[in-house]
Amino acid sequence: ALSAGVGELQVSFGGVRQATIDISGTGSWGTYQEFAAEGIELAEGTEVIMRLTTTGGFNLNRIRFEAMVLSLQDYLPLAEGISVYPNPTKAQVSVSLPDQSPVSSLELYSISGQLIKQSGSSGLDLVELPIGSYWLVINRRYLTQVVRE
Repeated sequence: ALSAGVGELQVSFGGVRQATIDISGTGSWGTYQEFAAEGIELAEGTEVIMRLTTTGGFNLNRIRFEAMVLSLQDYLPLAEGISVYPNPTKAQVSVSLPDQSPVSSLELYSISGQLIKQSGSSGLDLVELPIGSYWLVINRRYLTQVVRE
């Protein structure tokens, strides 16, 4: 928490700045906020440098890194008979499997590998997502790219 003023946390790896997180005050030493930076790519190793600059008082409670890894090698390309439509889409994307097999799970990931949405059915609504490309994992087995236009 920050009692007064603002701060900035810079995260660097291998001498390259990966993220800058702007931190604002809560007005109380006992009130905490969470700040996040997504898409930081860290290679294997132990060198992570963080530099904190502030104006006013500052209390840093914790820094947490969460692995958000999507390894493309863990999934198969779409098998024959699997359809993802419409693609590109403006709103909803649907999946059909061969032989009327059920779709038990859909997982939508950002290009950097962060899980964005999940569904237990054959459809996924993308209307509130920004325009761009995403990875769709079907039944935790098949992988394809989906474009939101």
